[in-house]
Amino acid sequence: MAASFALALYKECHAGKIPCNLQGVALGDGWLSPLDSSATWAEYLYAMSLLDRYEVRLVNKAVDEIHQAITSGRMAKATELWQSTQDLVESLTYGINWYNILDPLSEEKLSANVSLPYKHTLYRTFQRLVRPYYSNSLYNLMNGYVKQKLRQTEIGRDSEERVTWGGQAAGVFHALTRDFMRPDVEVVDKPTE
Repeated sequence: MAASFALALYKECHAGKIPCNLQGVALGDGWLSPLDSSATWAEYLYAMSLLDRYEVRLVNKAVDEIHQAITSGRMAKATELWQSTQDLVESLTYGINWYNILDPLSEEKLSANVSLPYKHTLYRTFQRLVRPYYSNSLYNLMNGYVKQKLRQTEIGRDSEERVTWGGQAAGVFHALTRDFMRPDVEVVDKPTE
């Protein structure tokens, strides 16, 4: 998705619609090919002795369903199936940390100030992928010191008190549900052409 955003910004800049000196894009977690990424989970976790062969087949079957949804253009369904596949992997691995399999989720990471209602459609995804990195110290830093400093700038003067760092994560993910599983491999080089 980052590559697509960069390409859209690049086009608007060169059309003179947005004044910006875009010089590059950092793709730290570019999510360029969601299906390819998801397809690596089973064998990788098997190699790490976190899944057995039967469990590998279960995960690969779930990834095949994601592939079918993408191929048929049902992108929101692909995102839903991706979430279900993560649920499956998480249950088979007893709660793997998706960002570092060697680093179990700590109580501090799980007790962050940020959450979603339990019945929210993105609750499990948020708990799994976002909340571990909303540590209380990071939350306090971003919504305290950094927020105060931003208010001293022209950009931050009009910000409302109710706006919090990370408060938009669920809304943004929900709005991009149809785009989340869309591959962007072919887009990566376009801004530099």
